[in-house]
Parts: sequence; structure tokens; C-alpha cells
Amino acid sequence: MKKENYDSLAIARRICAAGRPIHIAEDEGVPASLPAGSLIVRQTGGMMESFAIEAQGGTSFIISLAITSKIPRFAIARFGLELPWTLDYFYWIEDPFQVDGTLRPYRVPNEKGLDFERSRVLNHQADITRTLSRGHSREGFLIGYAFEPVPEDFRTGMMLPAFVIIYDQFGAMLQTGVELHLVRRPKPASQPKTSLLDHPDPVPMVGSERRRFAMALC
Repeated sequence: MKKENYDSLAIARRICAAGRPIHIAEDEGVPASLPAGSLIVRQTGGMMESFAIEAQGGTSFIISLAITSKIPRFAIARFGLELPWTLDYFYWIEDPFQVDGTLRPYRVPNEKGLDFERSRVLNHQADITRTLSRGHSREGFLIGYAFEPVPEDFRTGMMLPAFVIIYDQFGAMLQTGVELHLVRRPKPASQPKTSLLDHPDPVPMVGSERRRFAMALC
């Protein structure tokens, strides 16, 4: 599988240009939170494996990454995601094993049939008890969901600039630039509005009308 590297500094500046303030250490003269070279983070598979998929008013995020430790003991405490707009209601999909004790696949919301085997997902690797030794890697998909659509400024088919943030067991962080292929699913056809006049209440029949109606049925 082809490996892709993305210029994190260029992506940060693209996010800033889109109107979202974001910390750029190189522009501010502030060192990164994690020592340089402590991790190697690569977006894998190119644009064919990392998506932002908008459907039914929400957006699913599928990000293919490989994370390699270059320090003796490293653990992922949690992941974060930065986009050119603010995510008010976002979460990483919960590990099915933690939900009900089964090893069933992770399921992407609003995407029928788009499931990922647990062994291919990174979400549950955010666990401070899972340490990586120097030279060891974790590779797979991060799967998240936002209860909001992508702003209309971004066209379907374009590549969205984003940052994945990795926090270690000591609270230090590393930002890595990624790009996500934007897909917008067709909106479901709206149902025509109805009024009470479309379904009027039945008018009760008087005795003579009821007899004529009964005779008509005979």
C-alpha cells in the first residue's frame, strides 16, 4: 500500500486561512509539546482511505494512520481532531468490546455496511496501559462522528485539511497534518407537507343516511 506524508505546517496554515485559529509552533517560535522525533505519524493509503462523509445531517470521519514510537516507552492517552471549523458535538466511536464485551466490528454511523474489524481500528489503542516500545507501531483507522454537517464552503470531492492530535500518558501532545476526501451523501427526499384538511374527520350519519348506506352495501 502506498504511503503518503503530508506537510503539517502547510495544512496548519490552510486551516488558519479558512478562518479557524490554530497554534502553529513554527510561526510563533514555541517548541512542540512532544520532543521532535519522538513519534513518526504517517497518513496511510492516501485520499482513498481517509474520508469525511456527510449524511443525514452528521459527518463521519475515517482516518488511516500509522504511529511509530521512537522513545523507550510511549502510550496514547487520547486522540483529538482539529478542522477548519469548530466541532461542537464530536466523539470517537466507542470500542464495541467496552460496550457489550463482544468483538464485533466498529460501525460507521449512517453508513450501512461500512464496518471495520476491531483489529483494524485505532480508537481503543488510546489506553495508557498499552505502551509502545522504541520502533514499535500501531496502524489502522480512527473513526469519529460529529452531530453536524460540513459547512457549505467546502465542496464535495475536495480534500479537507485537518489535524489529528495525539496525547501521551503525560499529557504532552503532537499534531500531525492529514487530508480527508469529502463525500456528501444525497439528502433524503422530503415528504410533502400535509394539513388537517387533507384528512378531515368523518361526519356522523343520521338514521336515514345510515340505512341507505347499509342498503348500498347489500
